[in-house]
Amino acid sequence: MKAAERREAEKVPDDGSKAESRKAARQLARAVFESELALRVEAAVATDQPFVERLVRFWSNHFTVSKQQSNIAHLIGAFEREAIRPHVAGRFEDLLLAVVRHPAMLMYLDNHQSVGPASKVGIECEVGMNENLAREILELHTLGVNGGYTQADIIALAQMLTGWGVLLRPAPTAGEARPDDTAYRFAGARHQPGPQRLLGRDFDAKDARQAEDALRFVARQPATARFVCGKLARHFVADTPSAKLVDALSAVFVESGGDLRRVVAALLAHPESWASPPSKLRTPEEWLIAVGRALGPAFNNTQSGRFEGPGAAWVYAQDWIGQPAFNAPSPAGWPDTQEAWSSPEQLLRRISMAEQIGRRATRYITDVNAWLAGVLGAAAPAVLTEAVAGAPNAAVAIALVFSSPTFLRR
Repeated sequence: MKAAERREAEKVPDDGSKAESRKAARQLARAVFESELALRVEAAVATDQPFVERLVRFWSNHFTVSKQQSNIAHLIGAFEREAIRPHVAGRFEDLLLAVVRHPAMLMYLDNHQSVGPASKVGIECEVGMNENLAREILELHTLGVNGGYTQADIIALAQMLTGWGVLLRPAPTAGEARPDDTAYRFAGARHQPGPQRLLGRDFDAKDARQAEDALRFVARQPATARFVCGKLARHFVADTPSAKLVDALSAVFVESGGDLRRVVAALLAHPESWASPPSKLRTPEEWLIAVGRALGPAFNNTQSGRFEGPGAAWVYAQDWIGQPAFNAPSPAGWPDTQEAWSSPEQLLRRISMAEQIGRRATRYITDVNAWLAGVLGAAAPAVLTEAVAGAPNAAVAIALVFSSPTFLRR
């Protein structure tokens, strides 16, 4: 059946039930999104392993999926839990494969619609290939824009990824138990047949193994090591990390075959990682998480939001402060430098939110001086301790802490 004939055959009268069904689906997707976000916030605020949570967020941003693509909002929380979180201390190639196989990524970058032109489905239905996922894998996830690949490499990888799609199941009937409604599947009838050449190497394996082999090969490239380690250094150390630091991390990456545990250990052991004073400006999300951790048990009672429930309140807070949750504007993710987050308007929004939170927090923080000592300890500069001691009331004192240069940086 040709594509035009298939579309005509699928047309059915709309008696209003379709609109109601779409509305119900949107409401359910929002509820799932907010529930996932509440769990994510709770993990970040209450964890006794905050560095692991920061790694999760780093990799989640590196492999961005965004609810700018509205049909994946309900999958984004699962994407981070299933594809990112289990692999932050494993091998980079395993992380890459888990990410590319996940339905959220396949749908976000349209690979679930990609069909090999010479595949059975491509010939019968006159549908074609989509290069989005292949391009972003090479440009944003592995080699980097200057990593030495060509348009021919993008096409080759895109052809190998045809058939990597999503099994969309109908909604479960009442009482039916099913763990998920969306899952990865490989559709051989959509896969472009034949060998492909990528970065000077031929990949002859059939079915899904062809792209799997190619992804593992790309993950081990020196250009991938340098690109990924450069981003790690920029995120954790400085907006412009030294070549010495990036070289050191890249060498560990290559020598270990992309063992992320060893790369992170090298990062933590490097003296530049502990330079003082802290130079990184917290992103809005990082700042909100730091506020939550500083508030401790009072956190759930002081969130600023017009909706009910911690997930919805956090959605509102992140929207208002300028970094909407799981809503990066492009597959490149959120920027990671001071320039992107230090405009007067953005800093004023943090101050305004600090004032709102300060007013609420006075019900739970009775001794602000003691609280400040617990939050910043010896890192609190004398000018801040003096300002807190001289504040007209506790609400202003708490707001001063949250909007201070010391708290804005990490």
